[in-house]
Amino acid sequence: DTLLYSEKLEIDFESSLFGLFRKNLSVEALSLHNTQLNIRRDTGQYLDDIQVLLNRLKNEKQDTIAAPPIDFRLNIKEMELDRVLYSRIDSINGNTLEAYVKYGRMRVKEIDLAEQNFDILLADFRNSDIKVINFKPHPLEEIAQAIDPKTENKIPIDSLDLLSIKIDQFRFRDGTFKLDNFRKG
Repeated sequence: DTLLYSEKLEIDFESSLFGLFRKNLSVEALSLHNTQLNIRRDTGQYLDDIQVLLNRLKNEKQDTIAAPPIDFRLNIKEMELDRVLYSRIDSINGNTLEAYVKYGRMRVKEIDLAEQNFDILLADFRNSDIKVINFKPHPLEEIAQAIDPKTENKIPIDSLDLLSIKIDQFRFRDGTFKLDNFRKG
């Protein structure tokens, strides 16, 4: 499975790339053209593939002086989306979200990848389709603990960070929204 594919990615950096060394990258504008982002969590998996990637931005050894926690902030002011498909399949909770944005733009306040917090000022989508499908979930058998894929240590489920998205203003024009619930039966 491909996590991210983009035919064309344009980045307008606000500052130099030296911000990467300070764990801070400032981007004036980001444009995605003909892009796919696929996120999956299959039966038996505690974390989806994007959570695994984001958790690697954190440091498990926060008690030691030699390894301070990583706090990587991605400062993007504007995002333009042209033919972007976002797909998230979660077998544990029994849902699929597919969002196709033919054209969209977003103004962003802050993106904190390590904490999985997205603070969006404006999300404006045109000619877009959103489909939510609910199906029979396959809950985890051992709900009290998860396995960290990087260290293979057990960690409590309630310590896993959840994705947080805040949108101040949301516009959805000339699009469709479809909800299918196949959990019954």
